[in-house]
Amino acid sequence: MRRNTIARDSETDTRLELITHLSQQVANAPTNSRLHQRLLAAIRVEAGAYRKSLDTEQATATHDWKPSQQSDTDR
Repeated sequence: MRRNTIARDSETDTRLELITHLSQQVANAPTNSRLHQRLLAAIRVEAGAYRKSLDTEQATATHDWKPSQQSDTDR
């Protein structure tokens, strides 16, 4: 069985990079600070948007997928 590879779009990659950057910042922020809380909130927002972006990619790949043409021996 062949697996289909889904190419990620730039929006998904950008969101993942932003989440990574925010997580690095939150690791360096004091635990009980307002900055820490704001960074955690931003990560939650971006994570939700990232999941939606992945869902959209998956749905697009599923709907745009076209089976290969059958050969004469398959008919």
